[in-house]
Amino acid sequence: DDSKISADLISFSTGGKSYKVLGADDSLLEVFKKHNYKVSEFKPALCAIKVKENVKRLDGVRSRAEVSVFESNKLVFTESGEVLFKKDGLSGIVIFNTSLFISTHYNSLKNIKISLNLISDLDDKKVDEIKKYAGSAAILKVLTNKKIVEYVEKLTENVDKQIYLLRNLVFTP
Repeated sequence: DDSKISADLISFSTGGKSYKVLGADDSLLEVFKKHNYKVSEFKPALCAIKVKENVKRLDGVRSRAEVSVFESNKLVFTESGEVLFKKDGLSGIVIFNTSLFISTHYNSLKNIKISLNLISDLDDKKVDEIKKYAGSAAILKVLTNKKIVEYVEKLTENVDKQIYLLRNLVFTP
């Protein structure tokens, strides 16, 4: 219509390239650039996180975990929730929140690591009790999912190191 709007600032939220099937692409950005509008860089957020490690054998596994983000070995974020392993990375609401934190605070993933504590509800004393009862060879099967056990066993044969990995399974986004 013939309405006029006076404003100091206008924000166009066009979406990104996240869902091309529904027409989501960045073609409108070129129009904005031609008219000298400031266009902010798109960053993935509220999404799954692809990781460098090979997690194909964990595809489909769900596990409760405490998720921590480290930048240059310094803890910068932590949240608990259910993690869904995908063939190429991590997903689930807690991972979506993690991806939002990372995209909001960092321009590069260079020094970022994600650590999963898959047995955060068990302290050392409780793990030792379970170890005595189940035995060293069976403790992992008592603590977590079979596929996670197989994944950790491929990383090391030492049971104490395997338990450590259940508390600190590190991934590189």
